[in-house]
Amino acid sequence: MAAKKTFCIRAGAATRAVLADAIAQYASAAYPPGCSDCGQMAREILMTTAKTVAGTDDEVTISTRQRSLVRQSVQWYFDNLAEVDEAQCSRMAEAMLQILKGNTVDETVFHRTHT
Repeated sequence: MAAKKTFCIRAGAATRAVLADAIAQYASAAYPPGCSDCGQMAREILMTTAKTVAGTDDEVTISTRQRSLVRQSVQWYFDNLAEVDEAQCSRMAEAMLQILKGNTVDETVFHRTHT
């Protein structure tokens, strides 16, 4: 049996917006313009993925090759999200990681409470 080459992210608009923001911000921070050719390729892939996530309704299909980069994006994003308290960041990060595993979560966790 052949290995599955894609995975699906099933999420509402608020969740997709947070995920797209996480991916785009991570890509900009981790792979700035002028970095190595490999870095530029990773940046382009992540930016394209962010646009796909933001522009797709309900379900997004992503290559399994990108899973670790998307997971890194989520972890970095929530580690660096200054306007949200630490406990909420932790809940949001865990929820997003569950979504990346194919699970569904209560989207209200992504409604930000500013501190």
